[in-house]
Amino acid sequence: MICCFCCHFEEEEDAVENGLIPAFWAQDKEWEGPVCGPCTTQHLSANQEHEDFELLPGHELPALAIPLAKRPNME
Repeated sequence: MICCFCCHFEEEEDAVENGLIPAFWAQDKEWEGPVCGPCTTQHLSANQEHEDFELLPGHELPALAIPLAKRPNME
């Protein structure tokens, strides 16, 4: 898996163990990550009310982030 902020690569098993964040919110949309642990700390804040993460104010949306879209098999 490749972090959408820093392009750091981790094997899927390692990424899950190291706290990879699969998605985050910005610009009133949910975006696919993934986001590695260090980038989560640097660019995102935890939203305890919704149990998700949001892009910190003043931080730019990374070029590799993709808007999260409903998949045909997610009904």
